[in-house]
Amino acid sequence: MKINVNKIVIYKILFDRARNYISYIQFLATLFIVVKLLRDGAVKTFIFDYWYFTFPVLFITFVFGCLIIGYIESLFKIREWEQANYSATNPEWKELIKKVNEINDKVSEKY
Repeated sequence: MKINVNKIVIYKILFDRARNYISYIQFLATLFIVVKLLRDGAVKTFIFDYWYFTFPVLFITFVFGCLIIGYIESLFKIREWEQANYSATNPEWKELIKKVNEINDKVSEKY
C-alpha cells in the first residue's frame, strides 16, 4: 500500500484549520457541559458507566467534525483571504512586492 503524502497533508491542514475555529467556542461549550454533568442525571450515568463506548465515539465524532469544518472552510477559501490580508498589511511583504515590481519594470524596459 502506497501512502499518499499529499492527502495526509491536506487532511492535516483541514484538521488544523477546523481546530482553530473550534477553539473559539470550546470554552463556552466546556462550561455548558460541566454544568450539565455536575447534576446527577441519566447522561452523566450513561457516559461514565459506558465510558469504553462513549469516549471513543465522542473522539471520533470530534475528528470527523473537524475535518468537515476544515473542508467547508477550504470551499469558501477563508485561508486565502486571511493570507492576502496578512500580506497586504505586512511591511516586509510590501517592501518585497515593491522591489519585485521595480525589477519587473526594469526588465520590461530593456525588452
